[in-house]
Amino acid sequence: MPTIETVSIDDVYPWEDEYGNQFLSRDYSTKENQRYVEELARSMRAKGIPDEMVQLSRDGGIYRIVSGNSRVRAMRMLGTTRFPAIVLDDEEAEQAVRRAVEATVRTNTKKKYEPTELSGYVQQLAMFADDQYVADAAGIEPEQVAKIRRARKVVGEDGDGYTIERMCAIAEFGEDPEALDRLTKCPEREISATVGMLRSKRERAEKERGLAAELEAMGIPVVADVAGMRAVGIVSKAENVPSDLPEGTVATRHAVPGFMALYAPASADVADEELRAQQAAADREAWREQYAKGAERRMRWMCVAIEEGKSMKALDPFVLARSQRFADASVRRFCEETGIVGIPVGVCESIAAFMELNTSDYGIHAYDGGTPERLCRKYRDLIEALETMGYEMDADEAELYEQACAVAGEEQ
Repeated sequence: MPTIETVSIDDVYPWEDEYGNQFLSRDYSTKENQRYVEELARSMRAKGIPDEMVQLSRDGGIYRIVSGNSRVRAMRMLGTTRFPAIVLDDEEAEQAVRRAVEATVRTNTKKKYEPTELSGYVQQLAMFADDQYVADAAGIEPEQVAKIRRARKVVGEDGDGYTIERMCAIAEFGEDPEALDRLTKCPEREISATVGMLRSKRERAEKERGLAAELEAMGIPVVADVAGMRAVGIVSKAENVPSDLPEGTVATRHAVPGFMALYAPASADVADEELRAQQAAADREAWREQYAKGAERRMRWMCVAIEEGKSMKALDPFVLARSQRFADASVRRFCEETGIVGIPVGVCESIAAFMELNTSDYGIHAYDGGTPERLCRKYRDLIEALETMGYEMDADEAELYEQACAVAGEEQ
């Protein structure tokens, strides 16, 4: 049965499970929660104790807080040494904790919680109830609760500081150490984009494995060393494999992800220079196809952005830098004679600037295989402008972007 006892505040501690996990304890390191406790202390200043008694559970010679962490903090702030509290037995305390966690997750209205706090409470409730029950209480899908459980097994107590979105992402990629490292370190605003790139990378890897298996089935072995052989083609799909390949043709993974280069035995009279030219031609085809895929993806995204009325201001600097902006002589004369500046940029002009940035034969590569700073800066500027508008790169675009940044460096 519950009893009312006067306890020493020095004997009162937050509720913890056997692993040291605290329940229903806000993140008091945030300014918002610090202000909340300060306001609570001001409201208690007259009596030094709260109107609503704290609920405690006896734990040997100390007490654990079942409900009232903020009230206890406020009393400490006021210098209160002893206060009356409701002391519950073990069963009552566990039931009270469960009800308190559930109420926190269901309402989240008395004081809005930070996303990481709410995620922590959902994780706590999942220790008491099944996926459907937690999902109903939190207003999320049971699949998300299941993912949170899986992520918790991967990250352990670190999950207390992760949002629901981050935990779901960790559950999806937790078996990949590299992906897990990225998902635990990236800023919150980049989680969605990071997940998109990881999914794209995974899909691409699956396609690469599938292509290699199809080539093997066609009698084209996949090898690692093609020294002394001549390039006869490059493919990203099995249906694009030429039907008249020379005998002894093999395949090897190309430097451009998603492509396989085809090689055949070279006759003794073929010069090294000719072999290099064939390789360069195959490389250019891979670069062209890789860039074209991304360019088409960006054009489709721009169509949606225009239909949704998304702001194109990120492209304004590129519009204003175009020498063709005032190609119409009458407009140029009007500007010169009136001295007007800052004419608003229109959607058509934004599209023209976008198309200039988004058009390239081989992406960031030149015909000779180099990566000129001019092309790299062009690609970098395009991606960064689109990202400010909400665009998210896929794995291929991200790899090109990293290469471009390495060459172009920071904007001076």
